[in-house]
Amino acid sequence: MNNIDFKFVLAPITTVDITVEKDIIANDEIELIEGKSQTFTCTTSPSRPAAWIQWHIGILNVTDYAQGQPSVQNGDKYISSSKITYIATNTDHLKIMYCDAVNIEGGVKVNSSKIYLHIIVPTTKLTIRPTGYNYTIEVVKEQSKIFTCTTDSSRPAAFIQWYVGGQNVTNQTQMLQTGNESELYTSSSSFNYTGRSIDDGLYIYCETLNIKGRTRVKSYMLKINILIPVTLLTITPSGYHNEINIVEGENRTFTCTTNHIRPAALIHWYIGKQNVTNQAQLQTPKQFGDSVISSSRFEYTGIDNDHTKVIYCQAFNVVNRQKIKSSEIELYIKLPIKMATISPASDNNVMNVIEGDAQTFNCITDAGRPAAWIQWYIGGKNLTNQAEAQTPQQDHRMFISFSKLRYTAVTTDHKKVIFCEGINIEGRQKVNSNNMLLFINEQSNNDLTSDVLINDGNLNTMVLSEEHHSELLNYESDSIEHTSISSEHGRNGSEYSDDGYERPYTTLVVNHHAEDEHVYHTTQHISNNDNVSCKHSTEFSQPKSSIDLTNREVRANKGIKSSQLYYFEENSNETETAFRQSSVKLRKHKAEYINLSLKQ
Repeated sequence: MNNIDFKFVLAPITTVDITVEKDIIANDEIELIEGKSQTFTCTTSPSRPAAWIQWHIGILNVTDYAQGQPSVQNGDKYISSSKITYIATNTDHLKIMYCDAVNIEGGVKVNSSKIYLHIIVPTTKLTIRPTGYNYTIEVVKEQSKIFTCTTDSSRPAAFIQWYVGGQNVTNQTQMLQTGNESELYTSSSSFNYTGRSIDDGLYIYCETLNIKGRTRVKSYMLKINILIPVTLLTITPSGYHNEINIVEGENRTFTCTTNHIRPAALIHWYIGKQNVTNQAQLQTPKQFGDSVISSSRFEYTGIDNDHTKVIYCQAFNVVNRQKIKSSEIELYIKLPIKMATISPASDNNVMNVIEGDAQTFNCITDAGRPAAWIQWYIGGKNLTNQAEAQTPQQDHRMFISFSKLRYTAVTTDHKKVIFCEGINIEGRQKVNSNNMLLFINEQSNNDLTSDVLINDGNLNTMVLSEEHHSELLNYESDSIEHTSISSEHGRNGSEYSDDGYERPYTTLVVNHHAEDEHVYHTTQHISNNDNVSCKHSTEFSQPKSSIDLTNREVRANKGIKSSQLYYFEENSNETETAFRQSSVKLRKHKAEYINLSLKQ
């Protein structure tokens, strides 16, 4: 027994320890960054013979990845060890790593402690949405826009922070984490941003970090473009109660202006429902600091067809926003009157009126808009206050204006001019009617005391006094022969006998050989044997043979009612245009007065 060699006495392993280069194992857990390498060492207790060490991750034996196993003699025993360099793989997350050793064939393996692998997957990418165009994002002032920042898959969950112009605004964010302990995380955060003018041109971005000590991951930087939309659109001029007067054919410039905006707006013009923007001038936005004011000018020419239509403008400067509309201005197209006519009409614009008699004059304009104001004048004196109320009549949206003046003849108006004038557009030239000359005939008086001589240029005629008139009344003759011309049945007796009086009538030629003469006139001549009125006239000494049938004289005066006179036609074969010889029988002791009237 004393000859036994103890160096061949087997000494089994009692413990196996697993260690790392640095003491980073806590509570049997170790955090390893994916892709990073870590060297583990497995060491046995002193044993005899040396031990054989194997490595395990999960259920997988990874000894082949281990380095050679050196043994260190410790007295008559050996300390065995093995190293393995492990590269962290996400698939090994939460798996167990350990080593075991055995030094006696058939002996029991001794295991090391088990280490739980926590594989950390760092965030490598951070995406911000929306990105806008060319990394420029448009945000309407005072409106909110939601930005989202999302990481790629990582472990653990990432913490995301937001920045506007370099200022951390993370307290306005919410964090959202998806995944579970055995999986990767996708971290996301939303930021509800409200547009502010002062942020225009600044950058918004997000940052994240999920592994302490590592460099933060940053998203793209988005430039903020704060849009200031059109909220007010003003059209000028606006007129009175949104109605504007424009004379047909005249020009009026309208201007449409926005509030302070960014960017410039596009302005459209409308008349009725028709877009007339192509007729407007080029738009010229003006810069005011970091904003602009857009404006457009529209040169409009008044057209009658546009009457009562509305003109307005619309504008927008932010896509997908409702267009802003100005107030509607109603167009009132004025049509100036061009003509005023006074009636009743008369030849040569001369109106004979008996003193004290009333004559109604009418003044009417052509169609215009608005109704015209008509004024009356006699000899420069305004008599409009004596006229009746004017009664404009609407005719297809235009007005025909009418005024009536009832005039009582006075001798002071003799040979004065009466006319009317109308105006319907302030500041425009007044339109005058034709001038009508008033010829005021004095009222006849039955107590004439003297003869009156009337000079007509070519012929003198005497109106007899009451004394001569009485002589005629006492005349005993049954008949007096006269020469006359007449317009038969409403036709002119001579084509050269237009003397300004109403026809038909009978005119006596004053160059007679009779002792007493009369002038005759009928206003409604039906036949050659009509009732007539006569007036005592003067006697002329010219012989009958010297009568000038082309020299006719008519004298008018209002006299007493006439008795009947009778015509006895003697020359029935004369032509229609010839003067006719007639015999006139005057009832005894009666005198007649002529009653002529000027053409109307």
